[in-house]
Amino acid sequence: MEDNGKKGMVVFTKYSPYSAVDTKIENYKGEEYETPRVVSLCRCGHSKNKPFCDGTHGSVEFDNERKEEKKHGPKAYKGSKITVFYDRYLCKHIGKCTHGFPEVFNVNNTPWIAPEQAQDVEKLIEVIKKCPSGALSYSLEDGKRETEYSDVQKIKIEKNGSINISGGVKLIDDNNSEDILDSKEHYSLCRCGASKHKPFCDGSHHDIEFDGQK
Repeated sequence: MEDNGKKGMVVFTKYSPYSAVDTKIENYKGEEYETPRVVSLCRCGHSKNKPFCDGTHGSVEFDNERKEEKKHGPKAYKGSKITVFYDRYLCKHIGKCTHGFPEVFNVNNTPWIAPEQAQDVEKLIEVIKKCPSGALSYSLEDGKRETEYSDVQKIKIEKNGSINISGGVKLIDDNNSEDILDSKEHYSLCRCGASKHKPFCDGSHHDIEFDGQK
């Protein structure tokens, strides 16, 4: 697939699959799928041709409603050198932060994010940038909050998890979902059908033991 610049988008309605337009799609191994310019991706979790839609959402009466609406924006955790922002609504709870920098991100502590514990601020920034959902962002002493980390447009399919979007692929739907995003550059979409925050992943694939290979 040729690089056409920043033209990629994901378009859908509450009653349709995701239509990925002009965007490279990779599997969890980093292998690129050969696809046409527009391809439909499953979001109900029941397609027999995952990650692509086979129309099964119609026969299984896919529940496409968002069960919980976003009520709050990101919360700031301030340190002397860096402030970490966390948007709980967008978090998919996969632990890249808690495993990547447990001195800073520890759910057993209150508060659970402690930027002052980061002796290496650059390492902390690297861990924040690995968060695929856009739940984490940061600002340094100049006060400018950084929420966008890549200009390479890509859709990556997790093995048994979400659809991770990066590089500024535009999100277009009939429920103003893009307004929920803290970062328009990267975000994670549900593909198991169980998220309460549709279209965004909330980690429910773990609870239902979603098998993305079937």
